[in-house]
Order: sequence, then structure tokens, then C-alpha cells
Amino acid sequence: MLRGQIDARAPADRRQVFLTYRELFTGKNVRKSKTIRKILLNYSPNLEESASDAYINNVVSILKFLLEDRVF
Repeated sequence: MLRGQIDARAPADRRQVFLTYRELFTGKNVRKSKTIRKILLNYSPNLEESASDAYINNVVSILKFLLEDRVF
């Protein structure tokens, strides 16, 4: 996915993900999707059962861009 696609696609989604996971990722220096996914699922184990892979992948993708942009 290109950076421009995520920025143009849903700034509201980025804001919601930031607000939801701000405390979890503040101060963390992670950039790999696999690591972000692991942290996310460890934080909320029921997320894996209740959410689709597409949803989790979308959240991980947004978190990755936010972390790369040093928003946290």
C-alpha cells in the first residue's frame, strides 16, 4: 500500500486508531508490521477472536504509518 493511499483514504480512521492505541504505542520504537501485530494482539487478545483479519491488517497498517511518521 502506498503512503498516499492511506493518507487520502481515511484521515478519520488514522485519528481513531491513534486515539485508541496512543497509550500502548507511545515511546515504542517499532516499525515492523509483525511486531506491531504481536503487540496489538497481546494488548487485546479478544481482538483476534472478534475482528476479521482485514480489520486487524488495516489497524496494523495505520499503526505502522503512524509509528514511521513518529506521531507517537
